[in-house]
Amino acid sequence: MKAEPSHAVSLAGVPLNTVGLRRAGIAADEIMRLKRAFKIVFHGAELFATRIATAAEQGPGSELVRDLLEFLTSSSRGITSGRRAAAGG
Repeated sequence: MKAEPSHAVSLAGVPLNTVGLRRAGIAADEIMRLKRAFKIVFHGAELFATRIATAAEQGPGSELVRDLLEFLTSSSRGITSGRRAAAGG
């Protein structure tokens, strides 16, 4: 089995903040495109690069999807869920 690069940490179980997006005035169709891309990238089983490419194909014309994918691919520090096991447990 081929290991993924260290920057391809899965965020399985971490939802997209759709309430915050709605409150920010983002259109429902744009939220759906972003949600679809988020699911592909963070909940998929393929290699990170494959998930990014698939999300890009699924969300053409979406500025938010493009911004998300650009951020993920240009990150020099990596992507992580920020969740850690409790110390000592």
